[in-house]
Amino acid sequence: MTSRTDRHQEIDSYLDILHDFGLTPVNGTSLRQTLIVEHTDYWAGSSVRESSPWTTPVFEALTALRTRGGDHVSLVIRPTSTSAKKVRAATLSTRSVRRRALGYWFANLLQCTIRKPPQLSGTVVLVVYLPAGHTIADAAVLTKRYFGDLPEVLSSQSLSYSVLLLPTESRPVSHRSRRNPRSHQSVVTNAAVISSFAQPGALWRAFRNWRLLQRVLPRLVQLIKRPSQSSTQVFANVMTRCITESFYGTIAARTALYSELFTRALHAAREAKVVVYPFEGQGWESTLEQAAA
Repeated sequence: MTSRTDRHQEIDSYLDILHDFGLTPVNGTSLRQTLIVEHTDYWAGSSVRESSPWTTPVFEALTALRTRGGDHVSLVIRPTSTSAKKVRAATLSTRSVRRRALGYWFANLLQCTIRKPPQLSGTVVLVVYLPAGHTIADAAVLTKRYFGDLPEVLSSQSLSYSVLLLPTESRPVSHRSRRNPRSHQSVVTNAAVISSFAQPGALWRAFRNWRLLQRVLPRLVQLIKRPSQSSTQVFANVMTRCITESFYGTIAARTALYSELFTRALHAAREAKVVVYPFEGQGWESTLEQAAA
C-alpha cells in the first residue's frame, strides 16, 4: 500500500513532468505560452493542466517504482496492456480531430440566438448548473441546492445578486428555453442561461480565437515528439487523447466558447463585484475566472 509520503512524491514527480511538457518549445516560445490566445488560456481550460481532476488516462499508465534505502521515489510512466490499447485507439490525426471540432462549432451555431442578451443586476453573480437534460427547474431551488442559505445572507446584508445558469451538456449553447423563456426565472427574476449570450457574433469571436490557436500549433505528432526528456515524451504519448482534444479538438473549442460567453455575461452584469461558483476543478471554471479578472 502506498504511504502518504510516497504518494505526495509521486504527485510531485508527475507535476514536474507535466511542467516540463508545458515548456516544450513551439515557435520560439513555450507550449504553455502558445496556448494563451488573446484573453483565452487553453492550457488552464484543458484536461492536461496541473489542477485537472485526477481522472485522466494517465492514472492507468502510472507505475511508481520505489527504491528503499533513503533514495527518492522514482516515477516511471509505463502503459499497461489495457491503457496501451486505449492510447493506440486515441491516436487520431490532427485533421480528423479538427473536423470533429468543426462539427461541434456547427452544432452550437444551429442553436445560437438572435435575441438581445439580457442584463444582470446585482453586486454578486451566483453560477449554478441546470439539471441534466432539458428539465425545467426553478433558479431559486437550484441556488438553494448549491449555496444553501447564501442568498438569504446576501439579502440580509442588502446585497443583491443574479444567477447565471449553466447546462450540464458539453455544449454551452445546448440548452434552449424558447418555449418559455422565463421558465428559469419564476422566483429569481434576475437570472439568465449562459446560452442567452450566444449570439452569432459571440460564436464568431470564439471560433476566430480557436482558429488562431490552430494556426500556431504544430501537428500533433510533432508536438508529442518535441520534448527532449524521455519521460516527458512517454507522458505525451500516454496523454495523447487529452492533448488532442484539449489543444486541437472539442475541448479547445469549448474553452474558446465558454471564455467568450462568460466575458459577455459578466459584461452584462455591470454592477457585479463578486462571482461565486461551485468549485469542482473543471476546465470551464478557469474561463470564468479569466473573464472575471
